[in-house]
Amino acid sequence: MGFLKSKSGAVVLAALVVVGSTLLNTRVKLGAAVDEVEDLFFTDRDGEKCIYSRLEEKLSASNGYAAVLASYDEEAADTLYYERDSLLWACEDDDIDYMAWCNAELDKAFGDAERAMAACELSESDREDAEYYAEIYNGAQKMIEENSYNSSVLEFMRSVYNKFPTSRLADFAGVEPAVSFE
Repeated sequence: MGFLKSKSGAVVLAALVVVGSTLLNTRVKLGAAVDEVEDLFFTDRDGEKCIYSRLEEKLSASNGYAAVLASYDEEAADTLYYERDSLLWACEDDDIDYMAWCNAELDKAFGDAERAMAACELSESDREDAEYYAEIYNGAQKMIEENSYNSSVLEFMRSVYNKFPTSRLADFAGVEPAVSFE
């Protein structure tokens, strides 16, 4: 107890309070700023659907496409269903980085499914359905690529997060950077 009453104890205590309050402030304010940027991934804005909404469109379209494909190539349809389910689970976890990886895997599976479908002799109705689902899927992917979310993350990282001393404080406070969707 005598240490806290001494000048050196007071200096140590003051330093701990300053460091602790700085880290807490960084964690709260910078963490909120990161959350605000990442909320753009999940929130539709005027004139632009968010990436999350576009992923939902891709999930629906790939499900319909796989249903048509299942009548002609069950193995290709199963692969597409599997990758679709992976993205669905990633979306439920709200992990942007994992969603990006699963989206890329779904794109590969969808491309394989399109090639498998092209090798099949489809009924007129199935051909129309497949074209409809492919148009929705590819349109959603195009809108994801054109979405302003990644540029918002980049701007935030340049103007706020990667500036000194914010970048150092973020490391100490345990604040993770905003995640882009690539």
